[in-house]
Amino acid sequence: MRCGIYLDKIEHAYNWVLPLDRIQGIRFLNVNYKKNEAFNFADDYFNDILGVTRDFNQKVEEIKIKVEPNAVGITDSKPLNPFQKTVIREEDGHYYTYLKVRPNRELYNRSLMFGKSIEVMEPKEVRQRLKGMVDGICLKYK
Repeated sequence: MRCGIYLDKIEHAYNWVLPLDRIQGIRFLNVNYKKNEAFNFADDYFNDILGVTRDFNQKVEEIKIKVEPNAVGITDSKPLNPFQKTVIREEDGHYYTYLKVRPNRELYNRSLMFGKSIEVMEPKEVRQRLKGMVDGICLKYK
């Protein structure tokens, strides 16, 4: 379950979702409420993202993730996204899962949380960005 406040065209905030734990203050504006008819947040806003950050310029991509055998249970019980496919063993003998999302900061951060238990195989751009992040981390621990 996600908790947040949805803003629509208030002081240059276009369709933002703000996590409740990051709110530092609230002020009331003398404006009439206008229901946002552009998005159905309850049904589909979060379907193709991890977390709450949505970049409408980023296209939805199928992410192929290789899963180490000892992590199959955790990746199935704690999926990255509700629409992540169940981990399956493929012909090459390795385990994989797939999800269709817009790559965003939360995808990269959640992928790194799994450490060496998972490996993003495709798309190449997502894999390369993760590699750059890991290389940067390794430089800090030399």
